[in-house]
Amino acid sequence: MNLRWFLSKVVIRLVLILVSALYLVPIFWMFTTSIKDMSQVMAYPPIWWPDPPKWHNYVEAVNYIPFGQYTLNTILICAGNIVGVLLSCPLVAYSISKIKWRGRNFLFMLILSTMLIPFPVTMVPLFVVFARLGWINTFTPLILPAFFGGGAFNIFLLRQFLLTIPEELSDAARIDGASEFGIY
Repeated sequence: MNLRWFLSKVVIRLVLILVSALYLVPIFWMFTTSIKDMSQVMAYPPIWWPDPPKWHNYVEAVNYIPFGQYTLNTILICAGNIVGVLLSCPLVAYSISKIKWRGRNFLFMLILSTMLIPFPVTMVPLFVVFARLGWINTFTPLILPAFFGGGAFNIFLLRQFLLTIPEELSDAARIDGASEFGIY
């Protein structure tokens, strides 16, 4: 019985190792291709390891474009989006999930319905709005919308999470004198 159990565990682990190796092959191929000479990239049959490795490809890639500027642009856009989403989405989700007011369910359905509209449908009208505001070729249309809801999916997920928090915790905070913003 112990030998059978041991063999089944070994076979399972071997299968998992083989499947993991299979998933790692594209990553290995991508890395080796990045250090190949151009003549070796399209060679048939494929060359698995370059001879000799051309490590200078990385230096050429970074110097080919203004890599530092592009990295800074990405950091600015991502940081702006993170701040915008963290400021707006939890506030909206909290107000929809925990504060009782007329029309909150309608607003939630309206927010959810925006997830059903494919982006290609809204792409041209958004471009027209951004063009009339003079925001073309700026970071503003990439960052500012995050401060006004940041995406229906984020609000939806946060609302669903906040609904799982017991109302008794909010009541206890109110008894202790916390404002609604303090409870939030």
